[in-house]
Amino acid sequence: MTVKERMGSTFKSGTTWNVAIAIQKAKEYVPCYELVWDEHGKVSTTDNYALLSTSDAAETQQTGESWAVNDLDDDDQRRVTYEEFKARLKALNDGKFYDAVPDHVVSGRIPPPEDPF
Repeated sequence: MTVKERMGSTFKSGTTWNVAIAIQKAKEYVPCYELVWDEHGKVSTTDNYALLSTSDAAETQQTGESWAVNDLDDDDQRRVTYEEFKARLKALNDGKFYDAVPDHVVSGRIPPPEDPF
């Protein structure tokens, strides 16, 4: 879900995906963990992990009317276990940008449309 509104420097009423790497090392298959924001701006974590593109993660942090629509279904292929999340994070920290991406995440990705030119 995307957040409903901002409250100072935080969010209010919604869910965001937080990128788990401090420095932008990759654009795809970035390890993220889910955060839930209540109506008072208090945040808590869930046990949900995913490998997202940086743009997908950023979209969840934009305020808007579509905040109540969950953008990652429970059966979304981008969701991963905590162990898969940790393995991808470790691979990125070790500079191995193409390692530790589960097969189901790669096969579940919708390829971009072919360039007609």
